Amino acid sequence: MGAVLSVNTAFLRERTVVLGDGTSRKFRYRNETPEPAKNDWVADVSAQAAFHLNREHPEGSTLAWRFSFTPLTGNIKRVMVYDVSGTPEKFILQDDNVQFIQDQVWRKVSDPIRIREPALAWLCEPDATEHFFKIVLEDYAGEARVVYQPNLFGLEDKEAIYRQTGTDKLCNQSPGLIRDKPQQKDPL
Repeated sequence: MGAVLSVNTAFLRERTVVLGDGTSRKFRYRNETPEPAKNDWVADVSAQAAFHLNREHPEGSTLAWRFSFTPLTGNIKRVMVYDVSGTPEKFILQDDNVQFIQDQVWRKVSDPIRIREPALAWLCEPDATEHFFKIVLEDYAGEARVVYQPNLFGLEDKEAIYRQTGTDKLCNQSPGLIRDKPQQKDPL
């Protein structure tokens, strides 16, 4: 009998990015997907875009950011999240009453942002968009840890939103928000 050889064909790379808060961070990607961040307090950090789509009235569609992590300590009292993709960093959410649900995971969703808001202008840009989030964790003793998590929103994701909401029309009707509809491949 022959031996079975298992080969991991995943493409792994690292990239260093200077963030809007002035720090330089190295991020790991597996098959062009950001790996979940971790530190000594948390693991499996996730930052995802969640769309609420309105086909009849695309301008009523919204995006909210969903964050989660698995705690490695039960002493986390407060979580604050910032978008550090640009300057200045932008406050996203704060949880002063951290609770771990179901499978001992922390989950929180930001306030929704209307699709026409300038904060979502990136949706109309003709290439993939990467966001970087700084997650500040505080414990009951006042100690803090910071973890950074990227989110890559690819062209295929944008095109799916365009098809489902007609956002491409919305993009072309909103001066200052709009660029041409994406036509090129993801740069990563």
